[in-house]
Amino acid sequence: MPEVTNTNQNDNMSAFDSILNKYSALLIEVDKLKDENANIQAESSQKINVDFTQETAEQFFSKIDSALNDIKKEISQINIVLSEINKNEKDLSEKPRRRKKKSPNKSFFKKFKSSIGLKKNN
Repeated sequence: MPEVTNTNQNDNMSAFDSILNKYSALLIEVDKLKDENANIQAESSQKINVDFTQETAEQFFSKIDSALNDIKKEISQINIVLSEINKNEKDLSEKPRRRKKKSPNKSFFKKFKSSIGLKKNN
């Protein structure tokens, strides 16, 4: 059982790392687009007619949509793994542990003492 839990934890960590990487990439893209937007506004204030805003916005939204879809997939995979872990934990908790039966055999030394009649002095 510890191996399964360790594997599930590794899967969770790799999924989390993947989400984190995609989120970081999104933040980098947002920063780039902010810089582009600042450049575009500077150029538009100079009355230069450049049609970058529409193309950049479309690219931006398409990148965000694809990244969000990837994140949704990763989160659904994490939820599936977590539900399996919870199910396994519930299955284990429903079955009570069996106690280890004590051996009915006396140890050799106890048998020897009882056969020669030695008793503890109090």
